[in-house]
Amino acid sequence: YKRIAEMPGDVADKVSKAIIEGVGLGRNPNAIARDITRAFGGSLTDAMRMTRTAQIYGYREASRANYVANSDIVTGWVWNSALQPGRTCMSCVAMHGTEHPLSEPLNDHYNGLCTMVPMVIGGRNPVTEGGEEWFKQQPEGVQRKMMGDAKFEAWKEGKFSIGDMTGTRTDDVYGVMRGEVSLKDLVGVDTVSMDLS
Repeated sequence: YKRIAEMPGDVADKVSKAIIEGVGLGRNPNAIARDITRAFGGSLTDAMRMTRTAQIYGYREASRANYVANSDIVTGWVWNSALQPGRTCMSCVAMHGTEHPLSEPLNDHYNGLCTMVPMVIGGRNPVTEGGEEWFKQQPEGVQRKMMGDAKFEAWKEGKFSIGDMTGTRTDDVYGVMRGEVSLKDLVGVDTVSMDLS
């Protein structure tokens, strides 16, 4: 609501109601975003990013609340990334398979595809292969596509590890969010800064 409230006039209230109604009806974020765009003439990209992020964040927090309510069985959660070349950023690759306490939200970036997988008492990490291990098994073409040529070359030269590629920043609505660290921040080479979009 804080992000939506930045919209002018009564638009914020109408957009909030459209999101709540769409989520309640189980509608896809793309369909909700199209309705908002048609009704208010806003940017489809912004509407989709806002809708997806709010909807997914709400689902994640509801899942985490369920885990907390069942903390006699659920001891924590594991970060599970989509691991889809071209759709998964290197921050999410680095986080894939990491274990977290119930008190910690999954602080993915805008439009994030990642999910939480519960860990139960006496159970093992349900993610059998970490993101770094998965990435190292990919063909060079996939690795280059996911990192970009400059990052790939620096990584191959051992200038940083996969784990170094995840960083955080504070968003005024969602709080701490994760995102991919820029090559400049990793090794001092000037390139595009951390992208959390």
